[in-house]
Amino acid sequence: MLRAPYNLTQLQAANLHTHADITETMATTPVPSHITLYEFAQVLSRYPATMSALSETNSAPKLAKPDESSELSSEELDLWRLNTLPEVVKARSKPCLMKEELQKLLGCKMARGKRRQALPKLISSNDPSTVTAATTAAFDHLLGVPSPPTTAHIIASLKELTDPLKGVGPATASYILAIMAPDTVPPFSDEAYRWILHSPGREGWGKKIKYDAKEYRTYVEGVKALVERLGGDVTAGEVEKVGFVLGKEGAGFRSTPGPAGATGLSGVDALDAALGLEGGQKTTTPTIPAAPAAPVTESTVTGSTVTGKRKADENRDSEDDAEPSEPRPVQRRRAPAPKRERGR
Repeated sequence: MLRAPYNLTQLQAANLHTHADITETMATTPVPSHITLYEFAQVLSRYPATMSALSETNSAPKLAKPDESSELSSEELDLWRLNTLPEVVKARSKPCLMKEELQKLLGCKMARGKRRQALPKLISSNDPSTVTAATTAAFDHLLGVPSPPTTAHIIASLKELTDPLKGVGPATASYILAIMAPDTVPPFSDEAYRWILHSPGREGWGKKIKYDAKEYRTYVEGVKALVERLGGDVTAGEVEKVGFVLGKEGAGFRSTPGPAGATGLSGVDALDAALGLEGGQKTTTPTIPAAPAAPVTESTVTGSTVTGKRKADENRDSEDDAEPSEPRPVQRRRAPAPKRERGR
């Protein structure tokens, strides 16, 4: 996990970049295969400011039954999700969610992304005992395996939530699982998904999302690949935050490596040394090489696709099901050659 909450003011004061370099870094989006630990820390440090700005532009989401969360800003709801709720859930003899907490968590998810007003009513229609039983089973499955959980175990835990609970699809279920395992379970946000699985030069931030278990599985694999490429110094939750920030900033993708940090140092050590903090040590690998994306096959996980008409409410999340087809090139007919007049 990254140790220090670096911010852009500190980086500028440390003279790590010229003004032009900083502008270039913020104007483009480094892709997961090339982002350095140095850049990762820069983007992660902007997450609080991103949520603060979101609070100024977003009103509180409307829930089926008004409660205290209706009076909280997007930033306050997010802090509750990240800090308060995990402590409350873990303090119980059997970790689980109460129905009111699930409703509030949905409000947090909606405050960060799309606001589909049908979901609060569906969540509200669940029996409190069903919510408690489903979340208990999901947490038991997630935590009852060797650590860290495999993608297969994450998807199986996801199904413990999506099958019995109305209005809970893979996206909402991922927020629930992340309460207990933030280091290994990334929330399924539009921005992070598009960043991890973007198509250079074609889709970028416009990539269509179906919000199904198959997409979430591919997303989890992509997040794990990035965590491994950065040497395990970041978590799945931090990867989601970085993708979320980059998505909100909406800059174009940059597919070439960015600045590598201080000379002879890389990642957090480079930042620590430049900012005068402890921990800056010489490293034999000053840059982080790009790694090929790990292939994901259908045989990796079985029985993970969520089906049924009821689940379409959350899975599609108001996005179209089908990818837009490529337009066919217009074929122009050649104009007929003028007839040559014969001599008379």
